Amino acid sequence: MFAFIVTAIWAAVSIVFSSAAVHWAAVVRHRRKAHRFPVRLDAYHTQSGASIPRRRVTITDLNTFGLAMLTDEPIDMSSEIDVTVELGDERITLTGTAVRVHNREDGTTAVGLAFAPLPASTTDALARWCFRHPFGPDLVLSPASDRTLAQAA
Repeated sequence: MFAFIVTAIWAAVSIVFSSAAVHWAAVVRHRRKAHRFPVRLDAYHTQSGASIPRRRVTITDLNTFGLAMLTDEPIDMSSEIDVTVELGDERITLTGTAVRVHNREDGTTAVGLAFAPLPASTTDALARWCFRHPFGPDLVLSPASDRTLAQAA
């Protein structure tokens, strides 16, 4: 009888904790629309619509909704910017608005760029590249794992 009572109490407590966890997961709001992938990519940027001057930047994180980059020149908040980057053998141009600008002590500027609506082909190329490099720039998935991912999709 004692074992039954202990088991019943344990089950009730487990139900309460499980319900609380499910409720919390349902109501929590994430700040970001998508997971940010850490990267270290060299790219170029210009003011939106301009072809020159092209300035070199380093992209430090990337997803299908935006990126973070470092540049040596100041950028104004709300500037429209085109960033051209090579992802594998594809060169793509990403257009967006500077939504975060932070002038760092070392003289560089950290910029958060929110993309304008991108064509589906560009979004697909970004997602494909990011999921092939999920743990940062130093770890690349093997071609065998690419085939496994393609078969699963």
